[in-house]
Amino acid sequence: MQILSLCDNPDMDDVPNFSIRQNCLQRLFIWLIMPFMIMWGGIKQLAFTSREINGIKNPETDKTMHCLKNMSISPDIPLVDVKKRSKELKCSINELIFAVISKSMKDYLVHEAKDSKTESLIVAVPFSIREMAKHVNDYTFDN
Repeated sequence: MQILSLCDNPDMDDVPNFSIRQNCLQRLFIWLIMPFMIMWGGIKQLAFTSREINGIKNPETDKTMHCLKNMSISPDIPLVDVKKRSKELKCSINELIFAVISKSMKDYLVHEAKDSKTESLIVAVPFSIREMAKHVNDYTFDN
């Protein structure tokens, strides 16, 4: 939190004190204990958190994991068609896109990975509604 004063001589008594003052013994205690707290958090994460196993994360796919990743870019779908379909279904564009992606992931798990037990997955899905640039120099990375 930052408090700004628009005068030449601010009165520090008017500014609330948000800082927590610690004496030397408290600072030393925190400085000595903090590395052990961080190590304990890592140990808890590694030892006591159950490993997720599903159609995508399993021992067979772990053997083939390496630093080279495959990716796929879908062909462009005209935004006019997406807007039209979302209005027909009375949902937002975002809801429509995530419904298509979740259905695709479910179909992949059931038909390709032979996994019907997975109930949820965490997936990052970046998509853009910007028009495709005609030339490399036309790309902009601003939001």
